[in-house]
Amino acid sequence: MQRITRAAFVVALKEGVSGSFPFQADETFEDWVARAREIPNPSRRAMLAARMSVLKQRLIAQYSARKSAWIASARLTFQPGPRKACYVCGGFGPITQAHHVIPLNEQFDLVSLRPIMSTNGSARTTTSSCISRSIAAARIRHWGAEQPRA
Repeated sequence: MQRITRAAFVVALKEGVSGSFPFQADETFEDWVARAREIPNPSRRAMLAARMSVLKQRLIAQYSARKSAWIASARLTFQPGPRKACYVCGGFGPITQAHHVIPLNEQFDLVSLRPIMSTNGSARTTTSSCISRSIAAARIRHWGAEQPRA
C-alpha cells in the first residue's frame, strides 16, 4: 500500500500548479478544485488533471524510495542470534528463519521509527509454514484486540 498524506499532496500540488493555475491566498484544496471545475476550457482542465496525476506518481515514488531505504537500514541493524526452535510450533530448529514480529513493510506503514523486535533484541524465529500464524499472534500481542486502521 502506498500511503501519501493529503497534506503532502496539497503542498506538492501548490508548487506544481503555481505557474498555470495557482492557489489563491488562504484557498483550501476543495475551493481550488471547485474553481478548477469552472474553467471553461476542457483542455486546460485536462492539463490540470494530468499534472495532478504526475505529482501523485512522483510522491508515490518518493514514498517507495524512503520505505525501501528504511527497510534496508532495519535489515542491516538486525543482529541474528543462534537458531532456535520455531516460536509457534516449537519444532524445526535447524531450518528456522528470522522474522520480525510485525513485518518491516507493515512497520513502515504504521509509522514505526525503529524496527520492532522481541525483548531479547532479536526477531522471533519461525518456519515458513508458521509465519502467518506467528504474524497474526504477534499483531494481537502488540496491538491487542483493536488494531489500527490503515
